[in-house]
Amino acid sequence: MGLILYGKITKKHGLSGELKVLPFSKNLSTFKNLNKIYIELDPDKKPVEYKIAKKRFHKNFAIVRFEGVNTPEESDKIVNKQLLIDESQLSELDENEFFWFDLIGLEVYTNRNEYIGKVSDLLDNGAQEILIVRDDKREVLIPFVEKFIMETNMEESKIIINPIEGLLE
Repeated sequence: MGLILYGKITKKHGLSGELKVLPFSKNLSTFKNLNKIYIELDPDKKPVEYKIAKKRFHKNFAIVRFEGVNTPEESDKIVNKQLLIDESQLSELDENEFFWFDLIGLEVYTNRNEYIGKVSDLLDNGAQEILIVRDDKREVLIPFVEKFIMETNMEESKIIINPIEGLLE
């Protein structure tokens, strides 16, 4: 069983222990099929399994209630924690779709073959995903949209961008 980062519990929702979950994917088909997830409560211990008792969806979020989490006080213990799933539970991706964990670590170059850095993380600002690219000296935020991304080459572990003026400053 290989656990992968799949989302984050962002806040409490209501009075029955429900939680708002942000999956790190616009495609919610994987989450719709989940009946359990894992949460790393303590970085020095094995992630804890939580069974999903109830779920519904609103925009790009899921509202979830886990078995054994029935009050706001119990849900407080897992707010702001990362959500992990077994890699075998992932849905198939469409062409030109990627899991966030696949993009982390890829090297980023301009279309003039200038090295920018490596993808260290991603953000979702609601409109699009944003690559956080770092090298030894700086951090650059690059929207992961067709306008800027010319190529994502998983075999060569690199992304080629077309930087507009001011993007890399």
